Amino acid sequence: MKNIESNCCCFSKEMCEEVHVLKQDCPIKRAEGQRKYQTEYDGDKQIEDCTCVYFSGFKGYVVPKCEFYKGIKHNKKDGKYYINCCKEG
Repeated sequence: MKNIESNCCCFSKEMCEEVHVLKQDCPIKRAEGQRKYQTEYDGDKQIEDCTCVYFSGFKGYVVPKCEFYKGIKHNKKDGKYYINCCKEG
């Protein structure tokens, strides 16, 4: 199992699960739900990321779970979230 740092994630008890990793870190470069955007802090830098899962009960938007996504862990030492990915890459 590979642990990949999450680029962006949010959760709620019932209404939302949203998990993204940087495209360069995604072993399969998953196309479904890919995003490209400029950072707020450095307008010249463009970020590309892949979506592991996105379910929003508020927006009604869904990107099904990647077949390799096996959940997420919070590292209390560094405060970051890491995706459990079963695809080695």
